[in-house]
Amino acid sequence: MRHLKIGDIWDYDWQEVFKYAAAHVCEVGHNHGPQDVSKGLPEKIRSFSKEDVKYVIAYENGINDEKSWTGIFKLKDGWFAVIRAGCDYTGWG
Repeated sequence: MRHLKIGDIWDYDWQEVFKYAAAHVCEVGHNHGPQDVSKGLPEKIRSFSKEDVKYVIAYENGINDEKSWTGIFKLKDGWFAVIRAGCDYTGWG
């Protein structure tokens, strides 16, 4: 199975999504199965950057003012990351 590299999806919008990811706390988890968040936050919460991404597991491009950009990534340190960011007339968030 060929994995997508981050460069395969890299365009202006994904650059903005990753700027958002680098500046905000995002959910990052390890491959220990589902986490019970009823007792607190997931195992690891931190920001990540394009350079941290080993490959893209899944992604969906967004539409300004309508639908968020969403990505699931395998990180180089063995962790997984999920990001969802949208853009409307006020900017990215």
